[in-house]
Amino acid sequence: MISKRKLMILGIALSIIIIVVTGIAFAGKIFNKKDNANTGPSIPIVNFRTLEDGTKLNISPKLNMPKQFEGLDITSIQATCVHPQSTSEVKNSLIKGRTNLIATVTNNTEETLGGYFVNIIFVDEKGIPISDFKMFAEIIELAPGETTQLNSSITENLINAYDIKIEKAENE
Repeated sequence: MISKRKLMILGIALSIIIIVVTGIAFAGKIFNKKDNANTGPSIPIVNFRTLEDGTKLNISPKLNMPKQFEGLDITSIQATCVHPQSTSEVKNSLIKGRTNLIATVTNNTEETLGGYFVNIIFVDEKGIPISDFKMFAEIIELAPGETTQLNSSITENLINAYDIKIEKAENE
């Protein structure tokens, strides 16, 4: 049979082992939290400014840069967002705002281009869509040298986008 003294030493040893293991596990959690704090989400970048009338204007230099799509030059890109005006509109709807996008589309090639629909996807700095919603627009057929205006809107607040991606809409 085991003596009381050996049982007491065994109990103390087990207690010390449990305390040490618990301390190591707890210290690991603390250090991991500190590491994650440095890699966690950063302060959101604001890519818009509010005009006097309350309209929000996207000021991201990347969104406003000229783009090429299917041989067409897309320039003078401007995104704005307006919010419902009356309190009854706000109370009676889920509308967070209406984002409008306008741009100049020019065919600088020697062939006729366009004549299709596109989806415009608003993305963050990493190229990840900021919403599941896509803006739908038509690029009309343009003869060489012709210019038109792309004008589209969506009932969603997408104004804080860093950039846009344009893709052909799938045929239905």
